[in-house]
Amino acid sequence: MVTTPPPDETSARRDELLDGAVAWTIEHGLADLSLRPLARSLGTSDRMVLYYFGTKDDLVAAVVDQAADGLAGALELVLPELSRSPTAFVEGIWGLLTDPAAQGIVDLFLELFVLTRRRGEPYRSAATRVIDRWLELAAPALVAMGVPARRAPGTVAAALAQLDGGILLQAAGATDAQLAAVRKAAVATIEAARG
Repeated sequence: MVTTPPPDETSARRDELLDGAVAWTIEHGLADLSLRPLARSLGTSDRMVLYYFGTKDDLVAAVVDQAADGLAGALELVLPELSRSPTAFVEGIWGLLTDPAAQGIVDLFLELFVLTRRRGEPYRSAATRVIDRWLELAAPALVAMGVPARRAPGTVAAALAQLDGGILLQAAGATDAQLAAVRKAAVATIEAARG
């Protein structure tokens, strides 16, 4: 007879597996996410991973959402500071994205966006949730600076796209002057939206 663990034990085990899956994915990448090697590294079987997450697509979604929670939490901590000016906003976001402690998560998100373009689902849905969350969190900071509420989400998206591009340029060896120009352009985007 098979017994089902109590809900608390199931939830705790799922959380433990999810933490391990996030760490594994940061190290190995989303494109290489394979159930057997992941399960082996977690000390379980691929069937047990599917028991807790349903499908590989559900696992991808859970991994991305968990990683996004961590970066969103860091963003929430600095949001009051970011609301001071366009420069404070851009430099604060740049600081989060280039923090060595966040590099694995930022790289995971950049990979997510490439996979969205190349493979579609489940990556597209996960990327949409990440973007929507950042827009929801960051748009009020721009409104506090005088950007009209209706323009704030698009302005956040434009500034983030510039900064994400800067991260890619940095990886390719861009100079400090080039990266400063990217940040200056992002500041100008926000200032233009203020009217």
